[in-house]
Amino acid sequence: MNLDTANTLLRGWSPPDTYATFCAVLVEVGVLADEEALLDFIRKPWKWAPEYVAWVDNGQPCDGDAGWDRFADTIHELLSS
Repeated sequence: MNLDTANTLLRGWSPPDTYATFCAVLVEVGVLADEEALLDFIRKPWKWAPEYVAWVDNGQPCDGDAGWDRFADTIHELLSS
């Protein structure tokens, strides 16, 4: 998935449960660790397009699923760059 596609999906959030699932995943991986980050996610979901791409490209895993470790590593690489 490319960033333009991710931005479009993040602005529309169809279906809505994808939004909640992705938010929960970012909490699980430690990205949304405080109130400020969570509010930023809610107000500006398109800013999280690179993380969304990583999630989709790794099979939309949740903690414990196949692909979770690869996804978590990708997220931590994005945050450190």
